[in-house]
Amino acid sequence: MLSSKSWNPKRSRIACKQSLPAKPIEKPCFTRFKQRMLLGFEEKTITGVDQKGCLLTCLHSDMFYCASANYNEFKRICTLNGGNLHLNDAELKHSTSDYYENECNPERGQIKVANSTATIQPGSIIRCFEELTNSMLLSFDSEVVENVNSLAHCKAECLRAVLNGRRPCGALNWLANSKGCMLFDVGFDLKLIVHHPSAQFLVNKCTGVRRAAPKERGSKVNQP
Repeated sequence: MLSSKSWNPKRSRIACKQSLPAKPIEKPCFTRFKQRMLLGFEEKTITGVDQKGCLLTCLHSDMFYCASANYNEFKRICTLNGGNLHLNDAELKHSTSDYYENECNPERGQIKVANSTATIQPGSIIRCFEELTNSMLLSFDSEVVENVNSLAHCKAECLRAVLNGRRPCGALNWLANSKGCMLFDVGFDLKLIVHHPSAQFLVNKCTGVRRAAPKERGSKVNQP
């Protein structure tokens, strides 16, 4: 079972705009942890890019689900990660880089622009999923999410279900061989959990918790 760990680095909310035909909607896309970085999930490294270019590249990634990014402002090095802090039970390391966690869905057909305003706020790390390997929930009462290419992406879809206007996601099945992502409502029947050699069943412990919206907002600062 994943346990919560106290963590109090400064972190920032980086906003993005999703440009729709009628009215642009601005919502935060990234949470920044200053002088921290995530190791072990690197998918792509880009050099000679600024912070905004790094974040936009992460948002528009088509080859893999970019769950987070490390950016070194001094060396102008951007590392795109296939995992992130909350979805992979990972820990951040001290670094001269900053860590940015992607909290926007990889929605198709929308233009996203990261702006330069960030909100500094304290926060704690929440571990959301309890995993049962070689198991699955044998139920047809599920939502099958298409175009999911990793377990991290499937977890993200579960956590963001409420924010996308769907019912809260209480658990998920992940079938790696077929890249199958099945989301279940809160209140599923535990008696329906069965053994499966290539499946993973995960219970969402953060149902109804909006990780990215603390009760009190901090002061705003401008990124370089």
